[in-house]
Amino acid sequence: METKITMGNLSVTASLDEVTDSDGWEPGLYSELTGTIENTGSIDALVKVSNASTVKFADSEEFVAADPEAVMLNLKPTEDGTFWFKDAAGEAYVLLMPGDVATVAGGVTFVGEKMGNDYMNAQIQVAGEVTASQALDGASLANFGVAFADLTDYFAEETESAGARRSVRTLSPSMKKLQEVMTRGSK
Repeated sequence: METKITMGNLSVTASLDEVTDSDGWEPGLYSELTGTIENTGSIDALVKVSNASTVKFADSEEFVAADPEAVMLNLKPTEDGTFWFKDAAGEAYVLLMPGDVATVAGGVTFVGEKMGNDYMNAQIQVAGEVTASQALDGASLANFGVAFADLTDYFAEETESAGARRSVRTLSPSMKKLQEVMTRGSK
């Protein structure tokens, strides 16, 4: 007896709008950005969104990773019906089913206190990086170092408790969906 099984594919695309006026920037300035992330594959994907900006200083020929405290890329999810989460470090993740498109908004800030004279005449490439993983507990643990228990609803309300801020850890509809997808074991 024989059973044939077709494996799915993991494929995610992302785009970030370009800054319209790219010359003459100064430390302390800010620009708003928007973009999209789409699951073009056939399986559920958990996608991490990170800052991948680079800088080429005037006395260099190559781009290197920008100091994330100097070039701050803050991409925030919009409430567009997709499911967003964050880990303890504040990194953002989105759960996308095949065909889902998530919209991100935010901006880039050039932090003056973190930029010295070496930034004069430097070229900065503002970039967000999306990394996708199967939306299963083991896969996200292997790829991102986080499992279902390490994530919270990005839009969860925060409450004051004994003078300390903490996130409310209830199973919101987003957390229920994440649990359903990440902890499944068989079809």
